Amino acid sequence: MSTTTTTPPRHGRHADDAEDTDPGRAGPPGQRPAPPGGRSRLGSLIESIVARRELMQLMTAVTVLAILIYGTATFPLQSHVVLSLLAIAIALVVTRILPEYRLVSVVLSLAISFRYIIWRGLETLNLDHGLANALVSLALYGAEIYTVFVLIGGYFQTTLFLERRAVPLPRDPDKLPSVDVFIPTYNESVDIVRRTAVAAMAMEYPKKKVYILDDGRRPAMKALADEVGCGYLTRPDNKHAKSGNINHAMTQTDGELVTFFDADHSPVKSFLQLSVGFFLENDNLALAQTPHHFYNPDPFERNLYTFGKVPPEQNLFYDLVQVSNDFWNSAFFCGSCAVIRRAALEDVGGMAVETVTEDAHTALKMQSRGWDTAYLNIPQAAGLATESFAGYVGQRIRWARGMAQILRIDPPLLKRGLAWFQRANYMFAASHFFFGLPRVIFLLAPVTYLIFGLNPLAEDVRVVLIYAFPHLLLAYINASAAHAKHRHTFWPEVYETAMAPYAALVTTVALIAPRKGTFNVTAKGELTDRTSFNWRVTWLVLAMLALCVVGLPAFVWRYVEFPLERATLWVALFWNIYNIALLLAAAASAIERPQRRVAHRIRTSLPLIAVEQAVYVDTPSIDDAEGDEKSENSFVSVDGVDPVAVYEDLRDDLARRLETSEASLASELRQAPSVLPTETPIAEGAWRAAGKTVDLTEEGIRFILPPESSVPRHMLVTLLGRDGSRVTVHTEAVGAYRSAEGVVVRGRFRHQTDAQVHALIRMMFSDPNTWTRDRYTPDRPFEAFLQVITSPFRAVLYALGLVQPPADPVDPPPDALPVYRQVLECYHCHGVLTRPEPSCPHCGEPLMLADDRHFETWDGTFDRVQPLTKDKRAGVLTYLLPGLLTVAAVILTLGWSGIFDTPSSALTRDEALNLSYHYSASDGADLALELARAMEEGRNVRGDWGSRVTRLRLEYPRPDDPRPQVHSGRVPDSLAQLFFRLHDLESRYRRGDAPASLSGEARSAQSEFKDLM
Repeated sequence: MSTTTTTPPRHGRHADDAEDTDPGRAGPPGQRPAPPGGRSRLGSLIESIVARRELMQLMTAVTVLAILIYGTATFPLQSHVVLSLLAIAIALVVTRILPEYRLVSVVLSLAISFRYIIWRGLETLNLDHGLANALVSLALYGAEIYTVFVLIGGYFQTTLFLERRAVPLPRDPDKLPSVDVFIPTYNESVDIVRRTAVAAMAMEYPKKKVYILDDGRRPAMKALADEVGCGYLTRPDNKHAKSGNINHAMTQTDGELVTFFDADHSPVKSFLQLSVGFFLENDNLALAQTPHHFYNPDPFERNLYTFGKVPPEQNLFYDLVQVSNDFWNSAFFCGSCAVIRRAALEDVGGMAVETVTEDAHTALKMQSRGWDTAYLNIPQAAGLATESFAGYVGQRIRWARGMAQILRIDPPLLKRGLAWFQRANYMFAASHFFFGLPRVIFLLAPVTYLIFGLNPLAEDVRVVLIYAFPHLLLAYINASAAHAKHRHTFWPEVYETAMAPYAALVTTVALIAPRKGTFNVTAKGELTDRTSFNWRVTWLVLAMLALCVVGLPAFVWRYVEFPLERATLWVALFWNIYNIALLLAAAASAIERPQRRVAHRIRTSLPLIAVEQAVYVDTPSIDDAEGDEKSENSFVSVDGVDPVAVYEDLRDDLARRLETSEASLASELRQAPSVLPTETPIAEGAWRAAGKTVDLTEEGIRFILPPESSVPRHMLVTLLGRDGSRVTVHTEAVGAYRSAEGVVVRGRFRHQTDAQVHALIRMMFSDPNTWTRDRYTPDRPFEAFLQVITSPFRAVLYALGLVQPPADPVDPPPDALPVYRQVLECYHCHGVLTRPEPSCPHCGEPLMLADDRHFETWDGTFDRVQPLTKDKRAGVLTYLLPGLLTVAAVILTLGWSGIFDTPSSALTRDEALNLSYHYSASDGADLALELARAMEEGRNVRGDWGSRVTRLRLEYPRPDDPRPQVHSGRVPDSLAQLFFRLHDLESRYRRGDAPASLSGEARSAQSEFKDLM
C-alpha cells in the first residue's frame, strides 16, 4: 500500500474560496435560491458575506469582539434585565417571523450566555464556606462552562450550510472510475448480510465489484457470496478489527474508488450514480459521505413508544451538523454509506488503527493532508439501529472512547495541515462526547444541597435566576428553530441522561490511558420473546434516581428548619423534580419490548394483484413438505370456503400483536424447492383483487384490498416494482382488519426461492426514494416537554398490560413536515435525475416536466436543507409575545427605582423607611438564628448567609464608617451595629473561638433584632 508523503495539490473549494460559484453554495442558513421577485438588499448582503470566506472571517472576528465587550462590561442589574428582555423579544421575532436572519438571534444568545458565565465565575462561587462547598461550587461551574462551550459548537455546526447537489455522470462508461464495494462483516447473521449484498449488487453502475469481507471466516458467508454472485475476501487473523479487515481488502483489490457499507446497511440502486460524480468534478476529493438512515426504531423510540413521532437521535447529526461540516470542508467519514478515493486512503496509510473510531480518525488524517470532502444529504442507504438498550450503550461507549482517544493521540488543535475551521469542527465533535461528567453533575447538584446542605452559590438565588434564565431561554429558542424537524426540545437531555454515567467513566479512562479498550461490534438483529428490564446496564441510572427521590423528603425537612433558605430550596426542588423525570425516562428506555421479528417491516406502497391459490389436499405442515417436490396435482381449489375473518373493532389489538407476531419460518424454508409453477394458470371464476402494500419484509407482507373484500387463506400475490420488475409469492393470510382505506391483510410468505427473496430485497431497498419520505411533526417545546415527562409512565403501563399501547400508524401525522427531498427518476429508463431537465441524460427521452404524475413532489429546488419558514400554525402569541417583552423592558427602564427600591408608592417616605427597617430587622433575626444553630451543631453557615449579611451591612453602615449615611436615627444605627456583630461572630467562629459562648451571643442578637421589628 502506497504511503507517499507528498501533499496532494488542493483543488475545488480549497483553490479559490473568495469567488465560489458553486450553484449548491447556500448563503444564510437554510436559504433557497433567490425567488423570481428578487431578494431584499439585506438578504443579498448576508449572502455575499457568507459566500466569501474572507468576509466571513472578518465578520466573525467583529462579532466575537462585540460579544467579549458585552460579556465583560460592568453595568447595573437593571440594564441586564432590560437588555435580556429585548434580546428574547428579538430572538422570537427572528426565529418565528424572519428565520433567514437567525444569525442575529445566535449572536444575541452567545452574548447573553457569555455574560452569564463570566458573572457566575466572578460573583457566585461559594469558596469561603469550607472545602466541600467549594468543590461542589467549582464542579457545577465547570459543568456550566462546558455547556457554554458546547453551545458555541452547536451554533458553529448548525448555522451555515452547503446544500450540495449531485453531479451527473458522463454517459460514456469508459469515463467512469472503477469502484470496489466493501461489506465488512464479523458476526452478523447471513440474512442481514444478504440484504446488503443483494442491494449492493443491484446498484446501477457499470464498473463496480462487490466484496463481502468476512472476518468471521464462515462457510455460510462464502456460500452467500456464491448465491449473490459477489466476491468473497477473508484473512487469517482479526488484527485491528474492522480497520484491519478493510486494509487487507485494499491489498486484494484495485478499484479507483472504494465504497463502504456496514453489514446491515443496504444501498439503493442510485447510490453510486449520485456520489461518484463528485470525484469527477474535483480531482482533490477524498470522501463523499451520505447519511445513515435506520428503518427500525432505536431503543428510545421502541421502548418509549415514540417511533414516527419524535425524530431519532442521530437525525440532527446527519441532517444539520454534517451539512454544516460540508460548508467548512470538513465532512466526517462515518464508516458506512460513503465513497473514498483509493489514492487518498493510501496517502494516509489506509484506515486508521490507533483508535476505535477509525472512520472519523481516517477523515481527520485525509483532511490534514489537504484532501477535500463532500456530503450529499440524500439518504441512499438504510440499516438497522441497535435494538436493545445494552447495544445502544455499547455503541455509544465506543464512539465516546474513540473521540477521546483522538483528542489524546492525535489532537485536532495541534494537527498540522488543518484549517482553523476544520480544527474547530473536530474539537466540537470530540467535546460533545464528554457530556457524561457535566450531566452527572447537573443531575446531582440539587441533591447535594437538599440532602447534604452543600450550596454551590454565594449569591442570592433570585439574582442567579435573573442571569441564568435569559441564557437558557435563548439557547432553547435557537435550538428549537434550528432543529425544528430534526430533533425535538428536551429529548437530547434524555439521551444524555441515559448515557451520562457510562460516558463519564469511559472518556475519563480514555484520556488517562488512550490505548486501553478494544473495538466492539454492535449487535444487530437481537431477538427476545418477553418483556424484560436490563438491571445490569441501568443500575447507575437507578442509583442516581434513588438519590434524587430521597431529595424530596429532604426538601420538606430543610424547608422547616432553615426558613432563610426557602427561595434556594424551591429552585433546588423544581430542578430535582425535572432531573427525576429525565432519569425515569432514561430508565424506562431499558424496559425491553418483545422482539420476535427476524426481518423488520419496510414501509412501501407498491401495486399488487392477489389471486386465490390452491392448498395441499391433506394440508400437511410446512416442515413435512420441506424437501419434497410437489406437482400441480397436489393442489385443489378452495373456492372461498376458508376465509380470514375481518374484524371491525380490533385494529389496535391486532396492530399491537403484529409487532410481536410469531417468528417467520422463511429462513428455514428458503432451501425448499418451489412448489409453485412459474406461471400458475388462473381458474375461471377464481377470487382475485388488486391492492397496494403497506409494508413488506422478505418473510411477510401487509397490504390493503378494496373495502368489503373477502380474504382467502392462501393467495398468489404478485408485486409490481416501480422499475417494472415483478415477483409472485405464495402468501398465507394470518390476520386482517377493516380500516378507513380498505381491508388490511397480514400475510406470511411460504416456500420462497432464493430468486424470490432477492427480488423482494430489491423491491424494498433499491428504490431511490425508499428512504426520502420521512416526516416528523415540527418541534413544539411544550408538547415535547410533556412527552418527556409522561413517556416513562406510559412505557411502564404498556409493559404491565394495564393500558393498551397505540396502534402502529400506517400514515404520518397530518401536520408532519417532509424532511427529505425526493430523487427524481426518468420514467423511461428509470435513470436517476439530479435536477429537472427537459430530456433524460441517460436515454435522451423527453421528460415533460409539466406532467405532475412524474414530478409531483418537486418544489423548484433540490436543496435538502429547507429554510426555516413561518409556522403556519403560529397564532397571536407569535406576534404578541415579543411586543409584550419589549413593553416590559421599557417599563423597567423608566420605573426601575420605583418598582424595586420603594416598598409601596402609596406610602409616605417615613412610612416606607419604617417598613424597610422592619424587613431588615426580620432578616437579621433569621440570620442570627441560622448562625446560632450552625454553632450549636458544629457546622458552617449555609447558602447565601455571608452575602446577605454583607449586603445589609453596606445598607446600614456604622456611624464611624467613612461612607455617607443614607439612613440615620436610633433604629438604623442599631441595625448597623447588629449586622456588624453577626459578621464578627461568624468570623470568630471560623477562627475557632468557643462555639457555646458565641451561640449565646448570636441568640442575644436575634432577640435585639426582634425588638427593632
